[in-house]
Amino acid sequence: MKSPDLTEWIQRYFQEYLVRQRNVSPATVAAYRDTFRLLLQYWRQKRRQALATLSLESLTPDTV
Repeated sequence: MKSPDLTEWIQRYFQEYLVRQRNVSPATVAAYRDTFRLLLQYWRQKRRQALATLSLESLTPDTV
């Protein structure tokens, strides 16, 4: 079985963890969404790598 890619993990984080388990406000979800957008934009521009190459394992303190 193929392991979930990063986009699936992010989607699960928002839908299952933040919304269902933590019951956070829509404003919190929007703030987290914007943070992920900035991270992905940084990855694409500064690291000069396609987002398709980004994996959960590649997100380390050193790369962020």
